[in-house]
Amino acid sequence: MATSSIFTEVRIDTPERLAAFSKALAKAEKDAELHPAVSAEKAPLTDMAKLRKIMAKRMTEK
Repeated sequence: MATSSIFTEVRIDTPERLAAFSKALAKAEKDAELHPAVSAEKAPLTDMAKLRKIMAKRMTEK
């Protein structure tokens, strides 16, 4: 979804459009819950040697 779409003016002038808009919002909320942005299963990486190795890889790829 494009970020510019949040600035779109929404006109709801019939009960049918209200129902469709409400249904779309509910679906979007439900879909967002199924795909979290951050996995809670992994612990933060605190081993400095591993962090340096990862960062070194990133620097050489660019």
